[in-house]
Amino acid sequence: MKRVFSCCLAASIICSLAHPAMLVPAVQADETGLLPLLITEVLPDPSLSPENQYEWLEIHNTSDQQLIVPELTVTDAQQSDILKNIVIPALGYHLIAGSSLALPSVPTDTVSLITDARIGNGLANTGDRVSLIDSAGRTIDSVDWGNQTAPGSLHIPAPKEGHSLHRVPSDVDTDSAADFIELDEPTPEEGEDTPTPPPDEPGPQPIGPPISAPVDPAPVTEPLPDAEPPAPIGLIVYPYDILLNEFLPAPGSSTDWDENGTADSQDEWIELVNLSVSEVDLSGWFLDDEDGGSQMYTLPKPTLIPAHGFLTLFKQDTTKSTGTHLILNNTDDCVRLLSPDLVVKDEHCYQNTSVDRSYARDPFDLTWRATDLPTPSAANMFPAEPDPTADPPEGPDPPDGPSPLDPPLPVTYPPMLINELMPAPSDTDWDGNGQADQYDEWIEILNPGSAAVDLQDWQLQIVAGSTEHVSALPAGTVILPAGFFTLYRLDTPERTGTHLALNNTAACVRLLDPHGDQKDEVCYEEVKADQSYARFPSATTLWSITELPTPGAANQMVLAASDTSEETENHQPGAEEMAEDDAVLPLMTIAGLKKLPDGTRIHTTGLVTALPGLLGKDRIYIQDADGTGIAVELTTGSFPDLYPGDRVEVSSTIETKYGEQYIRTDAVTVLESDIEPAATRIATGSIDEATIGRLVTVSGTIVSQSGSTFSVDDGSGIVNVVLKASAGIVKPSMKKGNHISVTGIASRYWTASTNGEGYRILPRFQSDIRYGLATTGPQFPYRAIAFLLTLQFGMYSLVRARYTSSRSYD
Repeated sequence: MKRVFSCCLAASIICSLAHPAMLVPAVQADETGLLPLLITEVLPDPSLSPENQYEWLEIHNTSDQQLIVPELTVTDAQQSDILKNIVIPALGYHLIAGSSLALPSVPTDTVSLITDARIGNGLANTGDRVSLIDSAGRTIDSVDWGNQTAPGSLHIPAPKEGHSLHRVPSDVDTDSAADFIELDEPTPEEGEDTPTPPPDEPGPQPIGPPISAPVDPAPVTEPLPDAEPPAPIGLIVYPYDILLNEFLPAPGSSTDWDENGTADSQDEWIELVNLSVSEVDLSGWFLDDEDGGSQMYTLPKPTLIPAHGFLTLFKQDTTKSTGTHLILNNTDDCVRLLSPDLVVKDEHCYQNTSVDRSYARDPFDLTWRATDLPTPSAANMFPAEPDPTADPPEGPDPPDGPSPLDPPLPVTYPPMLINELMPAPSDTDWDGNGQADQYDEWIEILNPGSAAVDLQDWQLQIVAGSTEHVSALPAGTVILPAGFFTLYRLDTPERTGTHLALNNTAACVRLLDPHGDQKDEVCYEEVKADQSYARFPSATTLWSITELPTPGAANQMVLAASDTSEETENHQPGAEEMAEDDAVLPLMTIAGLKKLPDGTRIHTTGLVTALPGLLGKDRIYIQDADGTGIAVELTTGSFPDLYPGDRVEVSSTIETKYGEQYIRTDAVTVLESDIEPAATRIATGSIDEATIGRLVTVSGTIVSQSGSTFSVDDGSGIVNVVLKASAGIVKPSMKKGNHISVTGIASRYWTASTNGEGYRILPRFQSDIRYGLATTGPQFPYRAIAFLLTLQFGMYSLVRARYTSSRSYD
């Protein structure tokens, strides 16, 4: 088994288990920083079918302390699976299987099941490699067999059908084929080292060439009777999401960075960032410059860094903190962050620098760049269009003071989002001036960053047809981190109004920074009185009309009344269906279950792409990682609170109605929140059975329209687009021959009298239709800061993510 060194420790247990101060004693990592795990048995070729569901592997905690693994990746030669929160007792075993069918007699709390019912891509009988990977991407252990020829392969012969590969002894790893024997009777979780052979029969022989006998260990010295027993080994798995974020090696005489009254070359500082959702105590951690430089600095107790927060450590002592006394060279040096076990957690090296120029991480991709805009204890900022890979020019140490050869570059402004609009106020006094009327319009801005931003001199622009109106935001428009700022149309004694009128029918709203660069844009169609057009909290690009406007607070998506169309008819279960037992079925993929006949009991998971009530009274849509989607209809009760991207679990039967397959169930379980799958772009003429249930996007020319339906053709064939009344989408004014882009669920509604196959696309939100109001300007980097937007959900979402592994609603 090959082990790989790295500078990060194996895993973090901050977010998913507990506060760092409450870490459960577990095991120590070995000298490489890897967790003490070994693969001790593998069954790659079970005698039962389907093979994928009966395959398993066994892992062993070789330490004498309990091991908690927040995240473990299991991979074969082709694909990977991620397991969460595995607990393995001291010297204990844990099994990983394709399904519960593989290990029916093993306690369920010692087995982790793969969600798609196969380990990796399914263990190959003739040759494969299975590996354990920690959260830092390092290989903890691996075993291969058969025709695997990758570098480092052990060349273990492939076992026979029904036989397993078994490590002997279970806690020894010599990186050779001799570590394993072949068993004709697998022994999951028994942990025996060598099976006892019958009399006069040889025991199992090691596979591969013999290895030299180990050297006898040194004799153990018995402790004195009165000696205290050694302190128990306590494992602390230090978090990996504490990083160096910015540092200033060459302060000048113009800025007193440490605020001690003197601006000079002693004002050096180093800033750390906590990317996790929990406060972390950094007591006992170390800061250091390059080996052989200054004396290592130990962070004192207590040193706390808030969730998504910053900690700036100055060179000199201040009234607030003890100085690091680290001397950062102006040329060729490195800054290092080490955990208390002296493992390097993060490091950055630099060459020549300039006065008051810092080195900082780009908050979007975490790469390092030089910047003339140092921001200690705040989000990093960069001049416009720098070279992200180049260090400053080499040269002698600069003198104190600004350099005429190195002037600061123009400021770049942080991302901001338009979050909610009120175009048609009526019966509510939204601006609080004592009168409810059509002038109570407002626009809400969201700051997705981790630092407050002054929006003075930013601009709002309203575009309606060929007309544009612009309003500059006044002084004092400060928006807090992850906060909201509502801008009203009229002046009040407390604030200046925008004096911008929002059309009730159709318009675009744009947010521009002081340079005039567009930061965000949203376009809308007709909005009814006292309804707002709002961004979904968990999906940064989805918008819809809500009946519960929330100026200055997180959006609440209360959508229009549910549809009562043909697809919401109640389906009553038959007697045979009611008699089905409630046994837990193995997980299967959506693509796999769609091949099954109606009435087959299934068990699957998927990501939500369409919310309850939008495309049917009791219907949602979910989608697999490979893009295969399907409808889910609830027969009783109501759905849990759902957002696009929530991963849900359902167990029931597969059915077909109006030519479209769907899952009929009486319970939906929310497993976790995730990012909504991206829509798949397809040709208008390519919609077929394979795309039914999938979130897709088509673009083309409008060829016809009638009522709530219109047809689009990109030259490959015509597809119908149906606007469901329950989705609350206002059909834009359209003309034949105009271009349109539509995102929605590929669906089918077919009866004997249907003309054609009945394929269609069902948009979910108003923003799913792009007609005559195409988005322009730079695109916002949503994925890079998705973790910051989770702050918008408040404690409810945090509790659900940290303390609830699943929710079931009957």
